[in-house]
Amino acid sequence: MVAESRHKTRSRPELAAIALAIAVALCAPAQALDTDIFSGTQVSPNVLIIFDNSGSMANVPYSPYPDAVYAGPLDPGTIYTRCANKSGILGGDVNSNCTCRRTQSSYVVDGSVCAGSFVDVIPAFQDDIDDREGRRKKGNRINWDENQPRYCTQEPFDPCSSQSDCPGQGNTCQPQNQLGLAKSSMISTINDPDNVDVRWGLMVFNPPNINYSSANYSSESWVTSWHVNDEVFRFPVQNLDSAKHATLVSSIGQLQASGGTPSAIRLMDAWRYFNGEVTKSGYGSPVQYTCQRNYVVMVTDGVPEVEANRLTSPQTACPFTRIQAFVGNPGDLNADGKEDPSSPSWSALTGETFNCGSDYLDDVMMKIRGEFPLGDSENQPLKLYAVSFGINYCEPPVDGDTSAGGGSLLWRASKKYGGGECISALTPSELDDALDDILNLIRNDAQSFVAPVVPVSQTNRTQSGNRLYVALFAPRESGQSWPGNVKKYALNTDGGVICNASSGGCTQGSDAAAELIDDIATQHGWYLTLEGDGEKALAAPSVFFNVIFT
Repeated sequence: MVAESRHKTRSRPELAAIALAIAVALCAPAQALDTDIFSGTQVSPNVLIIFDNSGSMANVPYSPYPDAVYAGPLDPGTIYTRCANKSGILGGDVNSNCTCRRTQSSYVVDGSVCAGSFVDVIPAFQDDIDDREGRRKKGNRINWDENQPRYCTQEPFDPCSSQSDCPGQGNTCQPQNQLGLAKSSMISTINDPDNVDVRWGLMVFNPPNINYSSANYSSESWVTSWHVNDEVFRFPVQNLDSAKHATLVSSIGQLQASGGTPSAIRLMDAWRYFNGEVTKSGYGSPVQYTCQRNYVVMVTDGVPEVEANRLTSPQTACPFTRIQAFVGNPGDLNADGKEDPSSPSWSALTGETFNCGSDYLDDVMMKIRGEFPLGDSENQPLKLYAVSFGINYCEPPVDGDTSAGGGSLLWRASKKYGGGECISALTPSELDDALDDILNLIRNDAQSFVAPVVPVSQTNRTQSGNRLYVALFAPRESGQSWPGNVKKYALNTDGGVICNASSGGCTQGSDAAAELIDDIATQHGWYLTLEGDGEKALAAPSVFFNVIFT
């Protein structure tokens, strides 16, 4: 069968060389070469993380066993897993690299073939999470994850057990150490072997070069120094070698929780970066190719605050000229009335916004989606994926609500207008799964189509000149790779038949690159080599196992 668009192409190491050599050609029209069969978007996607490091994330670093033992039902030093059980073995459904093939909702004692190994070298202080699979943890870590002290997010930061313990608008009951949880989950996602081909970058809500202990949100000059600040960019989008990987992980590990939640402002900053408008050294636009997909992943725990030029009251007096310079005045691009002072739906009157936050996030994303990076209409527009951590800020509209303002603001900005997805995560396990799901969606989207044939017409998608390609792949329940092979035959156009190129009567396509072994029952397919201009990229098999994946 021909693999579906959601599956990516892999093989032994020489495939990496082919992908690099033809990266630019992949965006060009297909030619009659063997490399034509890899005609999907193979260029690594750009993924910029926007990390909410606001004060409500309340950074309390995790101290691992045996330095600290956290109360809970699990044994601190035992390895637990959420990989699915298989054939009566707890957590036994694992891949050879100890990642989960399938998962389950609860942790069990790891009884798999991986139970004797636990890789925990990133970050350096150790977090009791297996670097290879974020759903394998030591019991002490799970006890800490699931039994954290919770505090109200507004002064005097009282201990709480439920939302009713935290009166006041915007005062929520959350784990004190949400930033630590979010950092560890993001590091696990970056460490995931499935994401090795992602080009990662990092920016934050609150730049580290500001003294937040003396913050004056009522001062327009102070807010300007906070809003207009290129130190929010912490790591440029790029491919990761071992040194750059360590630098990115270190950058995430060093994040501290301070400041506010100017979501729309930071989304505008992300656009400036992709559009080549950032003046900070090393932060030119990451866009390399016209076919390269571009994504923003926003991880946040709160609703927008202090997106106006300054903090003032009442909410109707908040000035949003900085945002309106981007989206227009009043800037109600989706016509939901929430930004329009003349509308009864104006959020400043309805109580949907507070502390000079706004409902502009979806309008900013609508504006961005209508633009092309670097002013080139061939470049791919940005897509927004969002994780709401600790609160459900990804609520879709109620059934039957088709209005422009239906659903929560983060849902509208990402799912409705941003081309992406919005996932709420209320527990540590849900956060792990949310990030994993989003990266799966991004990889699937970036691999927009990978057809092991040459699509030369609407009626015949398996023929290129005098060649015909056949692909056979074995489906898997999970994972991004299906094992299989690709076979190439000659097409005898004179006789109107398909023939084996190694047969004497096959008059078309008899060059060496087109030869097939007659006994394909014992030969398991073709492997990839790089020869010249790609005319002979499919070579005769020298090993008797499948090495082409899609």
